[in-house]
Amino acid sequence: MASLPGTSLPPDYVKKYAPSIKFHGNERVFPCDIEYLLGGGTLDYRPWSEAEKVGSQRTGVPAAVAFNGYIYMVYTGAHDAEIWVTRSRNGNEWTDMRKIGQQTSVPAIAVFKNKLWITYSGHHSAQMYVSCSSDGLNWEGPRQIQGQSTHVPALVQFENRLYMCYASDFDGQLYQSQSDDGWNWYNTKRSVDRKTSTPALTVIPGPHGDQMLMVYPDNQRNHQLVQTRYTSSGGWTPPQDIAGQQASIVGLSNYSGVAIMAYSGNTNSQLFSSTSNDGINWTFSEILFQGSPFYPALCSFGEKIYMLYGGNDEDKQIYVSSVKHGNITPPPPKPNVSQQDLANCGDDPNWWINIADRQWRGDKNPGPTTVYFAVQEDDSAWYIHYIFLYAGQNGQTVRGGGFNAQLKSIGEHPGDLEHFAVKIWGGTHGAAGPNAGQVAGCWFEAHGNSRWYEAKDIPWDVDNHAAVSAALNNHGHWNAKIEGDNPLEVDAGVFKIGNFLSHSWGDSEILWQPWLTTTKFLQLGIDSTGRPVNDQIWATFRGRMGDSYKTDLDSATYFNGSNLSAGDWAETKTIFKLGEFIKKIPSDLLTADGPRGPGDRGWVKTSLPVSVPK
Repeated sequence: MASLPGTSLPPDYVKKYAPSIKFHGNERVFPCDIEYLLGGGTLDYRPWSEAEKVGSQRTGVPAAVAFNGYIYMVYTGAHDAEIWVTRSRNGNEWTDMRKIGQQTSVPAIAVFKNKLWITYSGHHSAQMYVSCSSDGLNWEGPRQIQGQSTHVPALVQFENRLYMCYASDFDGQLYQSQSDDGWNWYNTKRSVDRKTSTPALTVIPGPHGDQMLMVYPDNQRNHQLVQTRYTSSGGWTPPQDIAGQQASIVGLSNYSGVAIMAYSGNTNSQLFSSTSNDGINWTFSEILFQGSPFYPALCSFGEKIYMLYGGNDEDKQIYVSSVKHGNITPPPPKPNVSQQDLANCGDDPNWWINIADRQWRGDKNPGPTTVYFAVQEDDSAWYIHYIFLYAGQNGQTVRGGGFNAQLKSIGEHPGDLEHFAVKIWGGTHGAAGPNAGQVAGCWFEAHGNSRWYEAKDIPWDVDNHAAVSAALNNHGHWNAKIEGDNPLEVDAGVFKIGNFLSHSWGDSEILWQPWLTTTKFLQLGIDSTGRPVNDQIWATFRGRMGDSYKTDLDSATYFNGSNLSAGDWAETKTIFKLGEFIKKIPSDLLTADGPRGPGDRGWVKTSLPVSVPK
């Protein structure tokens, strides 16, 4: 018997075990194919990678440097004054997190004479201290730096000396000091006649050799960013404003001689970056898609600039992002996007599909047309993953005091990818066994969380077709037999945030039995060489399908799309704002994130172990 590419599964099994989908009667966005999702959209690129958490590590302001094949990060704990250190070989996996037995508020770090050096102020005073380490794990010192005091120093190696710049704790004026061995400091003097609190340093090429570049916010002019450059022969150049850029703390580094800085906006937490070939003229760019950034640190390592920062939420979780070759300027968006364009993105997850609003907003979207599927197997079973692609999902559904509503834009996002999986006895060696073809169970997935149910606990529509309830707007898959018609996420009494299924509160249903219609069943798969198993070459796409942005309560309607009454709208606004204040609103509803493409999913790889919970 013929089988599907990359698997021994008989082709007719895909329709034989396909689920029936029970949509809510007011659903307006239905499963589509990739060509529909791409219609009218563009393929865009974000130079900075999506921020990832650095384990369980937390701080307000980190510092980082590359040394002996690692990125080393030092920081003060978010809830203590202890200095911590951790390191990474790739910027993603961080190890050897430990306290180094010293306390401060904000440390600075640099490499000098094949050692790591940190300078920092005391926890209970502005007195400066210095420590060093040959491996980042075992530290010498600390020793006092006599006669110098600050709270936020900057440190860099320049002309075979270690230079430190800082704002004096006494008068806020900028000072510099230098050391030939890291321990003994001299030539302490004012650098420039400006007041600041947080200078940043790096080294870039100049007209007559290397020069030290300092960028700092001018505290007397609304944190206007200022630059000045230093050589031992010429001293500091007159300070110059960096036009249009303001911040309270700057992260500064360089890549192949090009200066690069990153900072949070002066009036919000949005991140920005700039590059300069000479320290004078700067190219500016907004850094998108970084959650809630605070004060960043930059580090050049390998072919990338890494950015580390503590989030500005209460726990100050540390995040990491990176940009290749220091290139912060994205290419122009590509229109008329095809599957080949998505395949050409290769292994780079920074590409994303800017989905046209017309493909998912409004009330005249086409009905369901497509079921994607992927197949994996082991010795005893086949696993059919049914994948449902949507051009977007509308706002969060809630229940108020006697009425149901859907919010805009809370909970919405362009693009949506939902997953349901069936385990069937058979597989590589069990196809002729006594249980071959029987359903062992299914996985229902909603919001990335899969729940396993044995066959006896599954609501069946007909024969081997499971009845899967898709929640209104968010399309999450639920087992109504076990989980009920309205699985709540937040139950605050008079106000409920939930997943409204068909028959929730007596609502109507749209039943889709795709195997009985002209629905297209299209296989997605990647073989052991990383190549698509068929003509669905977009299977390798790892980028985001849809934009990312902050959401807010713009408006709300009843489930049928009609406007709320004045009283119901007032109640919705009041209770929602109260929910925000007492932190009852799930954080994922406040950020719209398009889903990752299939190339980032375990189930698309036919050669890997089965990608479902067991």
